[in-house]
Amino acid sequence: MACCVVLMVLQQMSGISAILFSDSGVVMDIFDPYSPLSAPWACIVVCGTSLPAIFLCLVCADRLGRRALLLGSLGGMAICSILISAGLFYGPNSMVMAAVFLCYFVFNMGAGVVPWYYISEVIPSYSLGAATVLCCSLYWIMSIATGLMVPLIENSTPQWLFVVFGSFMLFGFFVVMLFVPETVDCPVADVVKKHSGNIHLVVKLRSSTGAAGNSTGGTSRSLLDLLRR
Repeated sequence: MACCVVLMVLQQMSGISAILFSDSGVVMDIFDPYSPLSAPWACIVVCGTSLPAIFLCLVCADRLGRRALLLGSLGGMAICSILISAGLFYGPNSMVMAAVFLCYFVFNMGAGVVPWYYISEVIPSYSLGAATVLCCSLYWIMSIATGLMVPLIENSTPQWLFVVFGSFMLFGFFVVMLFVPETVDCPVADVVKKHSGNIHLVVKLRSSTGAAGNSTGGTSRSLLDLLRR
């Protein structure tokens, strides 16, 4: 349950609201007043990238696993947030726009989609309804909080806005890596039995003991296990 709550909070703390708020977002700040009509169209195109990203997410979810998609999405968004902040500080605007497009794409490749069906994979059916209501309520509360926070930061120090969001994404990356379990090919009952109770690490790297000739292969398998577990 704690994992679902954290994933919902990370969705709103990813900076997507700052990108999509056309009246105060980073897209409008880049284009206006030079080309007032370009900003709304840029927002439409940015939103359009969600369709192929969601399709790829659904195709890759069972092949790569939920954890791999979440880690790739959160890590990619952290990098994009750094690029957006650097572009806002030093330019050029083209780098900012490219990072905005990529940020929204990787968001919908994992962090924007996976949490919505991840709930049903870690919560048993008898409490799924209550858990869904709780997570959705928290999601909209954080949406309101983010909507109030974004204009305040933009009015004072707009260049630091995505530094804040990037920090949250980096934090979320390590939270998912350490605490969020993989659910592919794992029944809900097994997930609940294995991971219920106190918060615990889900990553267990293999021991380095063994033949020297197998060290490289063992390291590769450990890295793969790190993403899949």
